[in-house]
Amino acid sequence: DTLAFQFLQSTTKYDSTSYADHHQMVTDFFDYLAGEPSERDHYRAPGSNQRVKIKKTFQRKARKAYKQCLEAIAAQGQRNCNDKWRRVFGVTRGMIFV
Repeated sequence: DTLAFQFLQSTTKYDSTSYADHHQMVTDFFDYLAGEPSERDHYRAPGSNQRVKIKKTFQRKARKAYKQCLEAIAAQGQRNCNDKWRRVFGVTRGMIFV
């Protein structure tokens, strides 16, 4: 949640958007994560300012998820669109992306 908070603080792009823009926000979030410096060993939690230790780097996986999001967006309206989003979020029954 610390990185999600920092992402939303870093942009005003999603201040007044709706669920219809969810796919783009998720894509931008993974891009943001992929761009974070891999040398960091911690972040500061908003509010409490507690130290949040990074156990493993996440940038490579975030870059992969970002690319998968782009593929899913490109497949919008196609039969395999949901399968592409499942690669990003995992298998969840009843989840439909439009």
